[in-house]
Amino acid sequence: MTSAWLTIIGLGEDGLEGLADKTRQIIDNAEIIIASKRLLKMLPDSKAEKHCWPTPFDPMIAKLKSWKGRRIIMLATGDPMWYGAGSTLARYLGPKELHIIPSPSAFSLVAARIGWPLAETELLSLHGRPASLIIPYLQPDTRLIALTSGHDTIIKVAEILNQTGYGDSTIYVFENMGGKFEQYHSFSPQAIPPIQFSAFNTMAIRCKLSASGQILPRTPGLPDSAFRHDGQLTKQAVRATTIAALAPVPGQLLWDIGAGCGSIAIEWSRCHRLNRAIAFEASKPRIDYIRSNMDLLGTPFIEIIEGKAPQSLAGQPAPDAIFIGGGITEPEMISTCFKALRTHGRLIANSVTNEGEAALLKAAGQFGGELTRIAISNTVKIGGKTAFRPALPITQWRLVKA
Repeated sequence: MTSAWLTIIGLGEDGLEGLADKTRQIIDNAEIIIASKRLLKMLPDSKAEKHCWPTPFDPMIAKLKSWKGRRIIMLATGDPMWYGAGSTLARYLGPKELHIIPSPSAFSLVAARIGWPLAETELLSLHGRPASLIIPYLQPDTRLIALTSGHDTIIKVAEILNQTGYGDSTIYVFENMGGKFEQYHSFSPQAIPPIQFSAFNTMAIRCKLSASGQILPRTPGLPDSAFRHDGQLTKQAVRATTIAALAPVPGQLLWDIGAGCGSIAIEWSRCHRLNRAIAFEASKPRIDYIRSNMDLLGTPFIEIIEGKAPQSLAGQPAPDAIFIGGGITEPEMISTCFKALRTHGRLIANSVTNEGEAALLKAAGQFGGELTRIAISNTVKIGGKTAFRPALPITQWRLVKA
């Protein structure tokens, strides 16, 4: 674009040799070059000012804007819009300010080498992120390609595969793709080769569930046994109904109030990698359960706010959905939640007590919405026979803020 003042160029492992002549000319004519140490080493000597990517990156934004009018380029690895510099800068600058020239991404290179259709493969980044993020993607026969933070990511992911019943899967590691030191390894998580993998690698996984493994889908309603808890848990059938009512939308924020062991916030977060959640809980032991379940079920970015609601809700970002699982009878709880909720937001509250039901009846009269009675019975043994035993009925209030 003619109005662009910042050019972001994707480089492969083959460096400048893999670029078109026109792109190389942009680099040759640059006055300022920003890149990682690894990419800066690929450049020949020139008069351009060279700057390393800072960590964190935010302070660089002001510098970039102060340089506007000069010939500025940034170098990134592969496709800058796949978890790269372009994605970061697009949050600060408009599309007319950026000129992005991508090279093949690591995802494309791996897919080409292994023969996997990208449209049928899960793509994610574990670079600078917890390896546990891979857990929601572990499903039978799923194909995954993941960016890594080097050798340690491979080891941690192999441990996760073994612990979650996917020890029969196949791991592929591609090192230094496109360069003269490119290598490829294939192995089982149970038999990691005794080598030091290159810091510059990408991994692929063909998931295979063992006979003793358990399927934990990303759809609502994980088995109760998937969570560590002290009994303060929204049970599976009610949880599935509750998540469906909350209607998870990619990128939206949930408040889980009286989170208990965190089951609602965790299931919301597992529905899509962009979903965000804040768990509000006053009990320290239950907060420990939340943290443990976040790690077990692959949702490490849930934020936990310790304290009693509604006081602990103050100052938090406006939610797109709210679940009230505890404290429904607290004064100002419902009105505080209703005020905080965004337009089109969903407010769902469950109660098993008469006092809680009375609060929900009053709320429905004041704010609108629908009340539903959820009654579930499960089989139990009586002597040598079975019978259905009803659980305590749940009163659920559902509201969409118009």
